Order: sequence, then structure tokens, then C-alpha cells
Amino acid sequence: MGVWSWSDPWPLFWLKVLILQGLFFFARYLLVAGLAQALLVWKGARLHPVRIYPDGPPTGQKLREFGWSLVTFWVFGFTGVVGFSWTRLGYTQLYREVHRYGPGYLVFSLVLLVFFHDAYFYWLHRLMHRPNWYWVHQRHHQFRRPTPWASFAFGPVEAFLLSWVVPLALCLFPLHPWTVLAFLWFMTVMNVIGHLGVELYPSGLLGRWGLRLLNNATHHGMHHGEFNCNYGLYFNSWDRWLGTNHPLYEEKVKAILAARSGLGKKDDPTPEEPTRLQEEEGSG
Repeated sequence: MGVWSWSDPWPLFWLKVLILQGLFFFARYLLVAGLAQALLVWKGARLHPVRIYPDGPPTGQKLREFGWSLVTFWVFGFTGVVGFSWTRLGYTQLYREVHRYGPGYLVFSLVLLVFFHDAYFYWLHRLMHRPNWYWVHQRHHQFRRPTPWASFAFGPVEAFLLSWVVPLALCLFPLHPWTVLAFLWFMTVMNVIGHLGVELYPSGLLGRWGLRLLNNATHHGMHHGEFNCNYGLYFNSWDRWLGTNHPLYEEKVKAILAARSGLGKKDDPTPEEPTRLQEEEGSG
């Protein structure tokens, strides 16, 4: 008998889902964030011109990021218990036979899930920046110069709110387990990229159309420094449509591109505008 069975007694079923989900999220995070951190250490000197922040994180920050990410994964595991329970009771549209909808829908449903998550995150993120809701999001913004380990460093309430994307999507449209698995890997990689602290995207993705379509490490890095801007996740559509991009976002990307090509100052590739973070540190 295998480890997993849909016919397990409910208490055993819930316990297995909680443990397996928590371990799966942790292993994926450890692999992706660990590889990103190894790249930053290995290529540190060469990546210096494309840093988003002028300095590195404070001492001990990575350990705190790691600790809060562990909390997040067990919260995600709890939501997984709910999602799997809904599926076992027949409330979701999870299907197991690819031929039921065909391989074309398999790909389309992944794209649909990504766009669904992008919209869900943008509006939830904006809500959490409202004065009455900021306490939910405040833990993540304690890491003002985040590292790859901060990609899932949320407070428990924020982690709970963020974790409903897949269970809700399963209730709204059919999804295959392969689609869900591919999405979870994609989401993890993109989250880590957003917290790299350096801009690694090729110049082709940082041109005019790339900036209008896709978000990048600079986009989210500016959010951590400026707070009330750049709320999007994967795409720049919502920020562009609703005017929530930082007004100097494109200039900062251009400065990084200039530094990458050797035209900018190696130790300060970003524009010299005062940031909220700099103002706070200057007055502290």
C-alpha cells in the first residue's frame, strides 16, 4: 500500500496531506532559493553592477527569512488539507485523464491559472497596503533588501490569504494534477526571481515591450524599497492600467542596462533619486 490513498480515514488523510504538502513546499523552496543564493555567491563580483539595492541585507536577515518561510509552508499545508478534502468530496474540478479535455486544454489551463493568480495577487496585495490591512503584510516588508530566502517569508495571516489560489481555481475551472504541479514550480521560480536583489533578465526582456508585459526583479525590488507602488506579480498589466508603477521604474531599468553594458557607474547603477528607504535611514 502506498503512502497516499484517497480512501484513508479522514484524520489520517488530513495528517498525510498536511505533512506531504508542507514537505513538498519546503523542498521546492529549498531547491530553487538555494540555487539562486548559490548563483549570487558564485557570481557575486560579476553581478555587482546589476544590483537593485546599494547594500546587502542586515546580519541575520536570511535566517529570519528562512524561519518565516517555514511558517508559510505549514499554513499552505493547512490550505492543502482543505483543497484535497474538497476534491475528495467532489467539490472541485480536478481531473486525472489528460484525454478528457485534451493536451491543448492542459496547456491553456496552465496559462489561465497563471493569469488568475496574477489578478488575485495584485488586488490582494493592494488591499494589504491599505492602512487598515497593512498589519497583515508588514512582516514581509521588514525585509527591505530581500534575498531569495524572502520569497515566501510572510506572516501567518498573509500566508493564509495567499494560499487559496489553487483551491479556488480548482472550483472555478478544470485542472489536471500536472497543471497544478507545473504552476507551483513556476510560481516558486518567479517568486525567487522577484527577490533576487539583482536584475538577471536578458536585455530583450527589459526593453520597452518587455517592461510593458512582464515584471522583473527590479520591479519588485522597488516595491520593497518604496512600498506603495509596483504591486503586480508576473505581468505589468495591472500596474500599468491602474497607474501604480513607480514613476522612475523604467529609468531604473535603463540605468541597470547601462551598468550592464559598462556605461554606468559600477558601484551605483540606479538613479540618484531619494527613496523612502534612504530617507528613513537618513533620519534614523
